[in-house]
Amino acid sequence: MKLYEQLENMKNRSKSKTPEHIIKTMDFAANQLKVKKLETFAIKKGDKLPSFELHSGLGGIVKSEELLNKGSLIINFYRGGW
Repeated sequence: MKLYEQLENMKNRSKSKTPEHIIKTMDFAANQLKVKKLETFAIKKGDKLPSFELHSGLGGIVKSEELLNKGSLIINFYRGGW
């Protein structure tokens, strides 16, 4: 399922609980994703990423190459617990 379709499904499930101005914002954002075809640039399962460095949640820097030397690496994007 494409990202646009996932966003549409999510919007439809929560529509009855969501204020109209937020629905309009979501519609606009979903349409921008569709128009720009951003899903064509998304990382796909099995893709190889370039090396990277990120700030650790515990302080310091985490380097992907060092982690990969220890085994497989899974990246998880956590939006927060709002």
